[in-house]
Amino acid sequence: MTEGGKRERLSFDTSSWVFDTEKADTRFLGLHTLDDIKLLIVKSGLDEHLRFKGLYPYDVKIGVDDEGLWLLLITLPGEEGLPLVDFRVSRVRKCGIFSNTPFDLLKIEWLSTYDPTRTDFSLKRPRLPGQKVPGLGCLRHLLRMMHYSSQTLRMDGFLDIPEH
Repeated sequence: MTEGGKRERLSFDTSSWVFDTEKADTRFLGLHTLDDIKLLIVKSGLDEHLRFKGLYPYDVKIGVDDEGLWLLLITLPGEEGLPLVDFRVSRVRKCGIFSNTPFDLLKIEWLSTYDPTRTDFSLKRPRLPGQKVPGLGCLRHLLRMMHYSSQTLRMDGFLDIPEH
């Protein structure tokens, strides 16, 4: 991330994604408005976590990425680098292992967090497999958001199959 003590500029292209936040009917997972998501961010403790790290104010965007996945981005205003949170989910129906009963699940397709206040990894918070930049340490808050969302959507649970 740093070379010779200088901070490397990180870029993140979102030009092909749909962020129609001007439309009143833009809904994350087909249900949650932008205001709903902001409320979930507060209710889950993520807002408090970001404020504690000095990452406030922040911008929240919801939309659909170029693969059709529901997208939640949290960025710093005016920053064109990596988002603080890049969270993509889909709704899937899977049958159980021991029964043919289908389960409606929220599937975590992608989750990446970035802490711009940390420039390097440490012994206390080492690099995880596949990790390129230090994370925010906010997984519990994002999972709590998914839990609230799955309850609202009457989903049976959520699913994550990490690549690493």
